[in-house]
Formats: sequence, C-alpha cells, structure tokens
Amino acid sequence: MRDSAVVLSSKEWVDGKRKVTVTRKITNEDSILHMHEYFEMEIVLGGQGTQDLNGNGYSLRRGTVYLLSPVDFHRVTPQDTLELINVSFDHGSISARLLNEIINRNADMIFDLGEEGVRQAEFFAEMLKK
Repeated sequence: MRDSAVVLSSKEWVDGKRKVTVTRKITNEDSILHMHEYFEMEIVLGGQGTQDLNGNGYSLRRGTVYLLSPVDFHRVTPQDTLELINVSFDHGSISARLLNEIINRNADMIFDLGEEGVRQAEFFAEMLKK
C-alpha cells in the first residue's frame, strides 16, 4: 500500500521561514493515498468522514485530531463537507527526543479532543496564523 502512496513535499506545504503552516481547510473531496516529508496535525471542526491511516480505518467528526509523521500514509474520505485546522511543520521545529518518540511509536496518533479542546484549538490556530 505504501508503494502506491504519493509523497507530498515540505517545500510545497510548509512555510520555509517559519517552519510551520497553519491553515483552515474545507473539503468534500476524497484525498488520494499519500505520505508527507513533514509532520501534519489536523483537527476536525465540522463534518464527518473516515481516515485510512496506515491501513487502519477511523471515523472523523468534530473534535477528532490526528498527528501524521513522515512514516505514516493516509487518505481522508469525507461523508459530507469536512472543516479542518491543518498544522504542517518540518522536523526542525521539534526536539530530537520528541521526534524520536513520534517516529518510533507503536500506534496511530488519533483521538478526540472534546468540545472544549476544539474551542481551544480554534483559538490557538488563529494565534498561530498571525
């Protein structure tokens, strides 16, 4: 499965000066199976869908957050329009210890923030965009 995944370049997706890019995305289109040369965290603000992450299926709904590293491959399939906060960053923006922990983990990093967590994430995303 990984052999057929497209690899997205950090040069195209991460601000080279700041080493992080924060965007708000709205999509109703299926993504292709892909990997990144960078890290990506997405928080679902609205809508529903599914995430195929490293061959495992997960439901997406308001409050779902996931962190992807360069060793992960995934595809998102919206059931309706998904609204997301996307944070893309390169490995130079995190410590070597944390980088090692993320790369060598034994499980996918996907969980539910809850409503209060979503409100806080929206606040921090607005702050980071400036």
